[in-house]
Amino acid sequence: MRWKKEFESRHAPLDLEHRKIFDLINKCEQQIQQRATLESLESVLRDIRRCVDNHFAWEEGLMAEIGFPDIEAHRVLHKMLLASLKDRMQEMPFCSLTPDALLELMTNWFATHTSQDDKELASCLRSSQAG
Repeated sequence: MRWKKEFESRHAPLDLEHRKIFDLINKCEQQIQQRATLESLESVLRDIRRCVDNHFAWEEGLMAEIGFPDIEAHRVLHKMLLASLKDRMQEMPFCSLTPDALLELMTNWFATHTSQDDKELASCLRSSQAG
């Protein structure tokens, strides 16, 4: 996956967080392309899940700090994604989900999260810094 301008929020700390996730997803993609062992792939997936979990906690802290109006809806999105990611990761050893399908899930989520879900948050963060 290549970084796209639409992933950028114009809020440097948020973009840095998103870059960390992006880099881990790319690491996962490389592992899949290199046909890495299941153990190696699971290790990267755990890193992704941990990074996403930390990112969401950080993001929700920012939202609370600035009084973000849609904080509860955003929290629900976060919980749904984490649950979905955990479920999909548990399916992998049983071959009910291919690594490529999991990668597609993560890349689609990442693109939606950065280019749509976080746009309003980024705007509110920039406004709170300006004011």
